[in-house]
Amino acid sequence: MLAIMSLVGGFLLYRAWQALGSAGPAFLTTSAWEPDTGNFGIAAVLTAPS
Repeated sequence: MLAIMSLVGGFLLYRAWQALGSAGPAFLTTSAWEPDTGNFGIAAVLTAPS
C-alpha cells in the first residue's frame, strides 16, 4: 500500500512540476485563486478545518 501511494504521489508531482515551477513557492503561501491573472495559491485549502 505504501508503494502504491508513493507511486501516485510521484506521478502527481511529476505532472504538476511545470505549474509549480511557474507559480513558485508562493503557491503554498497565497490564498488567492485568480488563474486568469496568474495569481493562485492553495494556502486557504491547506489551513481549512475539515
